Amino acid sequence: MTSLKFGSDSFQFRKRALFKSKNFWDFTDYTSVKNFEISGTQPENTDRRIIFQIDDKLYRFVNSILDEYPYRGEFEDVIKYGNTVGELLNISDIPAFVGKKVFTIIALDAPSTAPVFPKIKIAVKVSSYNDIYTSYEFSPIYQLENNSKIVSVIERKTENGNATATSYCRLKNNSDWSDWIYLSEAQNKICSAIQFKTQFVLTTLDGTDNVENHTITFSYIDDAAKNAAKFRNFYTKTENCGMDLKTCYLLINHSPLENSTLQAFVNLTKSKQRRENLLLGTTAGIEQTLYLPDKFFAQDTLHVELNGVPFFDFYFNTENSALTFTAPAGQNVTASYDYFPAENWQEMTQDFSELQKTRFTFRTLTNNLQDAAVKFKVNGKSDIFSYAAGFSA
Repeated sequence: MTSLKFGSDSFQFRKRALFKSKNFWDFTDYTSVKNFEISGTQPENTDRRIIFQIDDKLYRFVNSILDEYPYRGEFEDVIKYGNTVGELLNISDIPAFVGKKVFTIIALDAPSTAPVFPKIKIAVKVSSYNDIYTSYEFSPIYQLENNSKIVSVIERKTENGNATATSYCRLKNNSDWSDWIYLSEAQNKICSAIQFKTQFVLTTLDGTDNVENHTITFSYIDDAAKNAAKFRNFYTKTENCGMDLKTCYLLINHSPLENSTLQAFVNLTKSKQRRENLLLGTTAGIEQTLYLPDKFFAQDTLHVELNGVPFFDFYFNTENSALTFTAPAGQNVTASYDYFPAENWQEMTQDFSELQKTRFTFRTLTNNLQDAAVKFKVNGKSDIFSYAAGFSA
């Protein structure tokens, strides 16, 4: 009689994860890509492997040179043939990434008995010319009236040393956002919302390069279908005044207010805040949507994890702060990001007015307010020559 043995106590089951990022590294504006910066943990008997997708083709590094990847982008192939963390950290120059949009595909592997799953966070150092340091700041999304017409967008800044600040904006029309455009290109465009992005570039980090007094001011007509001179809003934004604000002054120089009126509003808020490992919910094993509790936040700071492991395979809707994804059930979804407190516009008091000059004032007893914004409205046909906002403790 032949004896058959089913099963074996030598089988080893493993935990596996494959992350295909839908958010790409954009190197189209850079002249050099330097090296990888990788953090995280790789416990004993676990593995982390990475490949890259460019223009719908897969690549890996062979002897520090980017080479086309001859296998599939599925877990079994990536964990066997993808680059190790050590291989990537040994690369000192990546010219093949210059001018490209690069997606990452990451495979993580551990035995089922491992108490800790491997983690990875990967970034790349880049420069536009020589050695520079680049960062981006995103404004909140400013909601306008329907079919508002942008009249002007003005950037004010003081650039010290070799520092530069270049600002862009994007406009929302119906439910669609435009690409990022230069501020000058926004003039006469119709939109219902606007957002700003500023690129700060430094050549040194010793304090000699910096940008001071950076503000963006825009004006728009409330309803583009109406008389262009009848309703007009002006808006100024001052990021972090560096002190606890209690008082705001606004002085407006204008043509005579013939059958016209002025209104002014101020928004004093706390500075940008940080959410760290905020629990959003638990994965359901099917496509699901979870929401961040904050409406205004810095998009480039959003970091999502599943059970402590970085997670990139998701869609994010900036309109309603919705995170949509599919992942195996039972994992905690956490998010870390910088956010702006909700807007709190309050009307200012007109305390001085003459033929061509009007002043408004606002005072508050609230503490810890350091970010400030002012907007004012012209109801009528008066022209605005200049305006200046001031803030004090």
